[in-house]
Amino acid sequence: MLAPHLPSPAFGAPENANEAFSLRPETVPGPNSFINRRKTVAREMKMDRRILLLIPIIIAGLLVALFVYPMGVSQDRTTQAVQLAAVEWSLQSLVFNGRTVPLLDGFEITIQFDEEEEIASGSGGCNSFFGEYEINIDSEVSEVVGGVEVQVEVGGSFVLNNMAHTEIGCVEPGRMEQEGEFFASLREVTRFELTTDSLKLFSQDEPSSIILSFGRQ
Repeated sequence: MLAPHLPSPAFGAPENANEAFSLRPETVPGPNSFINRRKTVAREMKMDRRILLLIPIIIAGLLVALFVYPMGVSQDRTTQAVQLAAVEWSLQSLVFNGRTVPLLDGFEITIQFDEEEEIASGSGGCNSFFGEYEINIDSEVSEVVGGVEVQVEVGGSFVLNNMAHTEIGCVEPGRMEQEGEFFASLREVTRFELTTDSLKLFSQDEPSSIILSFGRQ
């Protein structure tokens, strides 16, 4: 006698009736999960608000920095405006042995300074010269510009050592004589005064007399 044929359970259907009605705990979020999620969202919203509050403060700080410390101004020293180096100075007046020497037209006399190497160099109008210089600042004048105290004048001792120059002969009348008087005066300098636009050098024999006066090129 053949046994009765019973239909097999459908694919994926639970074989046990109890299994069909069982719920796994991890498939249903508990109340703690919703609470933790709300806390996380609240923290993120609070952080976003803090970031938004910081943006105006950052922008205000940048604007203050641009107005107080404008672009292109040297900030090596907070009050420094005058600068000896990185400038080529052109001779404007020359005093030799107490008399003013008329400067010849067309022959520029210059001097410039290298702070790193502590070398002064330039042209006497015919020959090039160079030497080791040493300065010691002992006086300063400052002014308030845009709410910032700015250095506008400095002064102090000045020494030019081991000065040498090339020996090219120039045939133009008076050119070699003028250059020789410039070199001789330069060797006598013991003090300087510097502003943003001028450099004045004084001699030891006549401390109140300017023997060399230069202007910024």
